[in-house]
Amino acid sequence: MRVVLRRAAAAYGIADDLLPAFDHCCHSGVQYGRLAVPCWGANTTRTEFAALTGVEQAALGFDRFNPYHAFARNPLPSLAWCLRRAGYRTLCLHPFDRRFFGRNRVMANLGFDAFLGEEVFTGATRSGLYVADAEVARIGAELLREEGPSVFVFAITMQNHGPWPGGGKRNGSRAPASVSEAEGLRAYLRGLKGADTMLRTLSNFLATEFGDGLLAFWGDHLLSFPASFAEFGFADPRTDYLIWRPRCSPAACRDLRAHELPKTLWDHVCRSDGVREGTRG
Repeated sequence: MRVVLRRAAAAYGIADDLLPAFDHCCHSGVQYGRLAVPCWGANTTRTEFAALTGVEQAALGFDRFNPYHAFARNPLPSLAWCLRRAGYRTLCLHPFDRRFFGRNRVMANLGFDAFLGEEVFTGATRSGLYVADAEVARIGAELLREEGPSVFVFAITMQNHGPWPGGGKRNGSRAPASVSEAEGLRAYLRGLKGADTMLRTLSNFLATEFGDGLLAFWGDHLLSFPASFAEFGFADPRTDYLIWRPRCSPAACRDLRAHELPKTLWDHVCRSDGVREGTRG
């Protein structure tokens, strides 16, 4: 995905060093690679649910289309529950209405002590329609400083959510018909800078203030820009992910499926923090 992004950036006159912090963390961290996700263009919660619970889509039946509608209405084993039983405080951070996708009804069932929404971002800087990723990094670092080091913050960002390049209603309405795919993709590429800045802020914070900590970063799904992707010869439905901690290079390259993320992260926590296997749920 990074290759086609650079190719598209060059075509649109955008500097090709789109993701310097991401590239640095990939090669100086623990692990990185391609991430097979269960959706394309929308339905963020499908990847989100898989990355928290480790449940494969095939095991969900029709609930795979929206696991938060009914399947997660009761407590389910998850990465957050495992960490909570191991003594961590578990927080979900989302700079938007907590009712979006019905997250307000299920996050406690997925093991979170608290679900913090747009109410903690009062007065925050916005990028277009949504709270800027830099603000998510700022609040995330504040939570780590106040609650850490035994705290798990699961952040769901919004800055580079559609429509592109702006306008329309909140909650992901379609861009105006006059906005072409190329214009939308160009706006998306510019928006990636926000995510990369957030990653640099958090990795620097862990390295300088904590001296340790585990940071995971991944994409939930690709954009629905089929014509533009075809133009650049791109047909891979996977996204990218990385797992990083200070002073841990060289990183291993390993492709994963979204539902393999929680066990992978848990294993790294166990190795680094000495969490006993007996705390697994």
